[in-house]
Amino acid sequence: MHAGRSQPLWPMWFGLPSKYRPSVLASVHRKGKRAVEIGFGAFMQSARLLRLPPGGETTPRRSSMPSSAAGLTGSPMRDDEPSAPPGYEPGPIARLVPWVKDISASARRRAERERVRHASVDVGFRMAERQRRVAAMVLGGGIAYRLLFWLLALWVVLSGALGFVDPVRVGTTLEQHGVADWIATAVEDLARSSAGNEWWLLLVGGWLVLSTGYSCSKTLVLVHATIWRVRPARAVRPFHASLVFSGYTLGFFVVLSAARWLREQNALGGLVATMLVLGVAFGFWLVVSHALPNAASGWLELVPGAVVVAVGFQVIHLFTIYFLGPRLNSATQLYGVVGVFTTTLFWFYCFGRLIVAGIALNVAFADTRSARRAAPAAGEADAAAEPPPDPVRADTDS
Repeated sequence: MHAGRSQPLWPMWFGLPSKYRPSVLASVHRKGKRAVEIGFGAFMQSARLLRLPPGGETTPRRSSMPSSAAGLTGSPMRDDEPSAPPGYEPGPIARLVPWVKDISASARRRAERERVRHASVDVGFRMAERQRRVAAMVLGGGIAYRLLFWLLALWVVLSGALGFVDPVRVGTTLEQHGVADWIATAVEDLARSSAGNEWWLLLVGGWLVLSTGYSCSKTLVLVHATIWRVRPARAVRPFHASLVFSGYTLGFFVVLSAARWLREQNALGGLVATMLVLGVAFGFWLVVSHALPNAASGWLELVPGAVVVAVGFQVIHLFTIYFLGPRLNSATQLYGVVGVFTTTLFWFYCFGRLIVAGIALNVAFADTRSARRAAPAAGEADAAAEPPPDPVRADTDS
């Protein structure tokens, strides 16, 4: 071994008796902790020296910023911080941040005051608080994944059914009905690849649709019960629940296809299609919300959520037609199936968040109504609990 090279520590450690090892470890821990404290103190001292003004002169510890700079930042200096150098002028970001904070704080205080007088403001606060408590992003993501699995199972069934028809005829028919070229090509390739495996795909796909359909219905039940804070009912007919979910969802897709066909006819058809989608989405979610676990006192407390879901779905639908459709075409050309998969999952996530927001709005609306009804009753009860005036004292006073 070379004389100047340091010896490794592990032979010394394993050669040390066991009874001395704890004391050695404690000593190393104390010395290491002291070294870290010394290094951190030196770092903080260097940082303070770097913040001093030119010339090395310091200011009193309790001094504040100059009036011009303090007025721009809106916050006084702390006692343990040196003041700003002479002639310091904060930049645009430093001036903008305190202004935004002041505006936000003022708006929140005003909203808190208006919450007592206006029920709509109270509903907004309750809705935001409920979504924060139930982790709306997580619930929306769960709904999105369940819907995506159901769609993949339905795609397996569709591929099995397409195996019985001519692939070229399928692609030509879709192109004649205005379907995008990439969709027609994908369906044609799917029909061509399914030849010879039709029955297997139908059997496996049918079982997957039933399984994922029940999973989707159970997810909606659990999400609804979680946001409403009620106990979910036990599923006694899973097969029926799966069929109901798949049937209602497929029927809704058929209505969307009819609305798309009406929109392509003329301008009046587009208006009728928009109203059709709004009305169907409103009625569909109103019925579903009533069937799922809830603590609403009537149909009225389920209307706000149905309105939000209907309007939001129409916005997503128009966004898909005029913006997402062309992006899907380019995503297919650039990224293939991964681009389509990612875009579809994003669409389902938006729809899941929309569902969670609609349920939270219903809960907030119901809580606000019950609180407003209970407030006058509490006032009347307090007035009734007050003792009546003493007639003898009244006569004496007169």
